[in-house]
Amino acid sequence: MKAEEFRKLSNEELNKRINEMAAELIKLRGLYASGRPPKNVMTLRNLRKDYARALTVLRERQLKVAKSEKTKEIEKTGSKEELKESKNVEVSK
Repeated sequence: MKAEEFRKLSNEELNKRINEMAAELIKLRGLYASGRPPKNVMTLRNLRKDYARALTVLRERQLKVAKSEKTKEIEKTGSKEELKESKNVEVSK
């Protein structure tokens, strides 16, 4: 699944897909560990990449929300210089 397809999903649907993929990854890793890989060995690789894409989209949304909240907070205080700085600085974890 492409990142654009993940971006079209709602937060609830995205979280559901992430949980499903995490469960599938655990299952596939167990198969590999027991010496019985699936017929299509690219399955694990593709699933790992899709899982990472979904997590990336989720993190983008979290940062966007955090940045907009910080901007609103600065607007309340009325400091234009802080507002300019906040738009140029990325929000850290």
